[in-house]
Amino acid sequence: MHLRKVHFKWVPHLLTPIQKAKRVEISKELLKILTSLTPKQKMKLVTLDESWFYLTYYSDGIWTDGSERPQIPKRQISDEKFMFLTAFSTAGLIMIEMLPPKTNFNSNYMCSTILPQLKLNAQRIPNVSKQILVRFHFDNARPHVSKMTTSKINTLRMKKLPQPPFSPDISPNDFFLYGYVKNELKGKHHTSSDSLLKSIVDIIEKIDESTWIGVYDLWIKRIKMVIDAHGEYLP
Repeated sequence: MHLRKVHFKWVPHLLTPIQKAKRVEISKELLKILTSLTPKQKMKLVTLDESWFYLTYYSDGIWTDGSERPQIPKRQISDEKFMFLTAFSTAGLIMIEMLPPKTNFNSNYMCSTILPQLKLNAQRIPNVSKQILVRFHFDNARPHVSKMTTSKINTLRMKKLPQPPFSPDISPNDFFLYGYVKNELKGKHHTSSDSLLKSIVDIIEKIDESTWIGVYDLWIKRIKMVIDAHGEYLP
């Protein structure tokens, strides 16, 4: 019948024409900023996000003689997981924070804990002037863009970069860091959140400077791809 099977492509959101146009519009704004920064300014442009991490990550395969197919247990709702916030720049890891148990990630937590510490850490980057403006990039989750958060950013004299809506494909923590770290965690089991935190920090701290700079360059490349694709999601 001249047919072939094509697997579905997962996308985070079905975009409307208006949303695609908005992705292009704001991507152009973001691209203009990213391409205008000096190397030192890039070191103080901190991109951050949050993700859930499990205590156990199963290997996705084993060496075998082919007589038996390995099985991976299906994730259960009861599987223990923890939310981590990560922030980095071309200078490397700037901050990693584990959300305490029974704590809500909201604007209060963002303003009282995350933003002040992030600015302090960014100002401590070696060989970078404290006079250089601290810029932040994050997605449009409610705690990131609330009036309280926006006010706190202004009070701390920092600048937030624009981020297109529904755009994890051009958010560096999403398109690079979380996938990389979770892949490195495969085959590891942790007995506590502290041991999980240590493993995540160890993995991130082994990433070299050239990789962080390469992620910034890839970020720019992916933004250009979204613009060229008229706002469609990247493959």
